[in-house]
Amino acid sequence: MADREFLEELFEPVGRVELKRMFGGLGAFRDGLMFALVLEDAIYLKSDAATRSRFEAEGCGPFTYA
Repeated sequence: MADREFLEELFEPVGRVELKRMFGGLGAFRDGLMFALVLEDAIYLKSDAATRSRFEAEGCGPFTYA
């Protein structure tokens, strides 16, 4: 699992982020809304129609669960 201190520093520009254990990893929340899942040293960020193409342009794909 990722180091909480590292994640708090990484997400600092977003503002106060609460990290909660979930799905064997950590969920990152801002103002009660989950925006990321940290699982097995990978960070999965939530996207929407406005941001999806920007993630794809960087070579990022969607989260899949087997």
